[in-house]
Amino acid sequence: MRPMKLENSFDVAAPAPVAWRFLVDPERVIPCMPGAELTGVVDERTCPGSAGVKLGPVSLVYKGRVSIEERDDEAMRIVLVGKGTESKGKGTAGATIVLEVSGDDRTTHADITTDLKISGMAASLGRGMIAGVAGKLTRQFAENMERQLAEEEPSAG
Repeated sequence: MRPMKLENSFDVAAPAPVAWRFLVDPERVIPCMPGAELTGVVDERTCPGSAGVKLGPVSLVYKGRVSIEERDDEAMRIVLVGKGTESKGKGTAGATIVLEVSGDDRTTHADITTDLKISGMAASLGRGMIAGVAGKLTRQFAENMERQLAEEEPSAG
């Protein structure tokens, strides 16, 4: 297992309470994650799914589940634990993700800290490449989230 810590953040043009409700709803948030698919809901804290990622010349798909370990709606903080196995290969990935949201009535800021442990093909790639891809995926996620929130917002008429 190769451990690494990744830190990312993003901002979206939405009130913090609205963004928080979006971020803790798997059925709304998963479609915004590039390469991710929700395959069901086990219970209110556990969701199985898959996640695909391209790391340089290597494309990987992991199948597994994400569970909510802690959730504090007042502080707008959630801790998720994800575990998956490569669909074609012997590699594994595990992550503890801490998401902290802050903001005001117009803008939301989110900080994401990920403790990642990987084995297999992905573990042989450089930390810089993995961090770069994580940053790109975070930006794409934020754009998708902002677009989705704008579409859901009732139009002023």
